[in-house]
Order: sequence, then structure tokens, then C-alpha cells
Amino acid sequence: ATGIQEKAVVSTQSTGVDDVMEDSELKFGPNGGLVFCMEYLINNTEWLDECLGSVDDDYFIIDCPGQIELYTHMDTMSRFIRTLESWGIRVCAVYLLDSQFLVEPSKFIAGMCSALSAMVQLQLPHVNVLTKIDLLSTFQQMWISKQEYD
Repeated sequence: ATGIQEKAVVSTQSTGVDDVMEDSELKFGPNGGLVFCMEYLINNTEWLDECLGSVDDDYFIIDCPGQIELYTHMDTMSRFIRTLESWGIRVCAVYLLDSQFLVEPSKFIAGMCSALSAMVQLQLPHVNVLTKIDLLSTFQQMWISKQEYD
């Protein structure tokens, strides 16, 4: 597309997980801190709207937290997506799944179920991507290449 502008929104400009975890009144751990920050962002979207600016012909890659509860058990990410869509941004999800989920049948089923759960919850066009395949042993890579997953 023409007129693509590179825009970066630095999370430290908003409330960060470290700040939330260090707050003596909140007393959140990492998971609670992430949920709190996402809820804070959704309830204070003016900041994000200002950072993104005009969305004409722009592409944004938004690297979201990997905390699975945000996608499968809570409506946090769905609300975030609906906010983006209300601003005229078309959204697509890319679900990254660690290749370790392929080396055992039970892990494979668990990984596919979590991806499916995110697909259902987010209600978006969805692309599943295997990551870290280079970290598998040669034997594991050979075993995976011989499997049929269809």
C-alpha cells in the first residue's frame, strides 16, 4: 500500500507491567500485572489512539502478551480488537505456537486446542505459525517431518 508509515508505540509510555508489580498497594505478580495493564489500556484508549494517529493505508504490527488467559478465558483481547476495529483498523491474528508442541501427541492436541480457543474467542482471520523449530534436536526435526498432520 502507498503511504505506509512506520509507527512504534513504546509500552513504557503507558503503564508497564514492572510498574504494576512494584506497586505496594496492587501487589500483582507477572500474570496479574499483564491483565491489569491490558485492562488499563482498554479503559484508556485515548492514549493509544493518539499514538497511532491516522490509519489511512497504514499497517500496524501489535506484539501482544503471550499470556493465554487474555485470549481464551477473558474478553480482554476481544475488547481491544473491537476498539481497533471501531477506529477503522482491519485486524488479523497471527498465533505463534512453539514447535515443542509437535513432539508429543498430547502437547500437539493441547497446542491446537489453545489456538482454536483463541480463534473462537477473537473471531478474526487467523494464521497459525510454528516457532523455534531450529531449537529442536535433529531427531525431533526428522520425526516431525515424517508425520502427517492433515
